[in-house]
Amino acid sequence: MGVFKIEPKTNNTNVLEIINTIMLSLGIYLVSIILVPLIPFSVFLIFIVPAPSIVLSIRKGYKYGIITISIVGIAAALFSRSTSSLIILLYMIPLVIIMSSMIKQGESFKRIMTVNIFASVFITIIALLNLQFVMKVDILSQVNSFFAVMSKNIGDLLKSAEFPEEYIKQMVEISKSMKYFLPSMGLIAAIALNYGSFSFTRKLLRKYNIKIEQDFRFIDFRINFKFFAFMLLTAGIAYLLEYFKVAYNNVVILNLAFVYMILFVAAGISLMDYYLIGKIPKALRVVIPFAVLLFLRGDLLFILVAFIDILINFRKRFKRIDYEKK
Repeated sequence: MGVFKIEPKTNNTNVLEIINTIMLSLGIYLVSIILVPLIPFSVFLIFIVPAPSIVLSIRKGYKYGIITISIVGIAAALFSRSTSSLIILLYMIPLVIIMSSMIKQGESFKRIMTVNIFASVFITIIALLNLQFVMKVDILSQVNSFFAVMSKNIGDLLKSAEFPEEYIKQMVEISKSMKYFLPSMGLIAAIALNYGSFSFTRKLLRKYNIKIEQDFRFIDFRINFKFFAFMLLTAGIAYLLEYFKVAYNNVVILNLAFVYMILFVAAGISLMDYYLIGKIPKALRVVIPFAVLLFLRGDLLFILVAFIDILINFRKRFKRIDYEKK
């Protein structure tokens, strides 16, 4: 009996695909982390980290997707020398399983997004309850400590870069106040994680001649009168919370305002992107909105555009662009 065993070709192929998937996901993660000091918005690349594992799950089976995303999570934790990076496993393993199974079953884009976002929120609630009651972790104390350290690090970084003192104080205060927006930021992060993963998965699957439909395009996103009426309803509820002095009403109001601000900014960017398709390269269509947001107070500009679009509906009044590759 020989010592060495020649593996079947299919097994070798599976091993290579596992390695390629791990390297691609880990590469995306490392690029997003390394480039953050230079390009802050590169952190959003983290939201597409699960996509290669989802593709592998669809093509080869769930166990391959679970193996690859688990190894990526462990490697990310070793790279950052922090167990906090393992949190990605908490969200990405269920995401890989649920999204790959729903795509294989031919579920609609809206249903896939809805189920996965609810799953992310559910996992978050379970994790918080586990920390609070099982592991006896004071969550509020941990959050305060985290943001205190973060604001100090930001202040030290800006001082070393010789930014004006007034600007440094302003940025430190903003970083401290971010803790009040954790609920809304968590929801937006869940949406971004699922949307980014689905969109990148869709593009990767094209390489294997596997096409899945996406009945939503970012350029079609707009806020209409129905949604505006819903906003007024929630504003009324927020007023009642404030009137009756309900506990943490200020936090609820701040988070509602933040979510609506993000939606209006997204609607404004969507309208601009609608008219830029085919006119400029795709990379610039991503860079320009971020540059406007960062340097020109673009949040106010995009919010104003979104409000005007509610009344005018530019897409109906002007020729629609239909030549984007789906």
